[in-house]
Amino acid sequence: MTTAAILGAHGQIARGLVEHLPHEWDLRLFSRRPDAGYPEAATRDAPMRPYDAFASAGVDLVINAAGPGDPGTHRTIGAEIFRVTETFDNLALDYLAAHPDTAYFNLSTGALCDADGDRRGSRLTLDLDDLARANPYVLAKLNAEAKHRNLPDFRIADLRVFGYFSRHIDLRAQFFAAQAVAHLCAGHEFHTHPADFVRDYVSPDDLAGLIATLYESGTPNRAVNALSAQPVTKFGILDALHDRYGLRFSVDGGEPDRLEEAQGVPAGDGAGIGFCPKLTSAQIVLRETEALYHTRERAPEVTIDGND
Repeated sequence: MTTAAILGAHGQIARGLVEHLPHEWDLRLFSRRPDAGYPEAATRDAPMRPYDAFASAGVDLVINAAGPGDPGTHRTIGAEIFRVTETFDNLALDYLAAHPDTAYFNLSTGALCDADGDRRGSRLTLDLDDLARANPYVLAKLNAEAKHRNLPDFRIADLRVFGYFSRHIDLRAQFFAAQAVAHLCAGHEFHTHPADFVRDYVSPDDLAGLIATLYESGTPNRAVNALSAQPVTKFGILDALHDRYGLRFSVDGGEPDRLEEAQGVPAGDGAGIGFCPKLTSAQIVLRETEALYHTRERAPEVTIDGND
């Protein structure tokens, strides 16, 4: 039986993985709040443990989903994101040093690929004389990936997540889709600017499938883009939420500058790993909103604190 540890077990991505990783896998969850469980973990009979028990976890693979994912939190903690990222990455690397056959999956960011959101890009431009203006979260993830590529004897896969949306999202987070759905749940009109943009939301099940595929292939030491079958534009999301659930939205400052429909990814993401995402970004947002909107009383929790 394959045994997997998940760091950051209470986060949105971790909860989706607990639901969708292969059910024959034995999961061991690690969190700062080991006494606070949730239904998905109980269904999998996955014990929650403190981080000081991780060194003796006895697992075949480690998934590092720890650390803040909300852009609002990134701005609040600033340079502290370097310390947080290093802490959990070093926790995993120390485990690999003691157990070199263990596979390690690190949740990285698609923002490393291209500032304009090119899902197949592989370049990041930095002004080395003005790093204070660079995004600390991106630099922290870049540092982790550079460290991993310089450990070629270890089985480390960095999964670059461009976007992620699930029923476990915190509707107070400063993500575009979270803000839109928060307004929907609270019954408020969503205000946005005319400029369009593209988002790519990998689904919880596709991300879990990617991890399983990479693990079965030996977990080569490399970075892999974690993508949906097709990205979606901002106005594509708003239109879909309006048509399905009646979201009211308005565009302030002019007519919408709508982009053309974004293209899907090549079969297998062109990465040669034998995995192709099944769901488009639009399908993911609608499916997860369906679960969130109808099965959870979220509106009372939502404080509308500005729009996109």
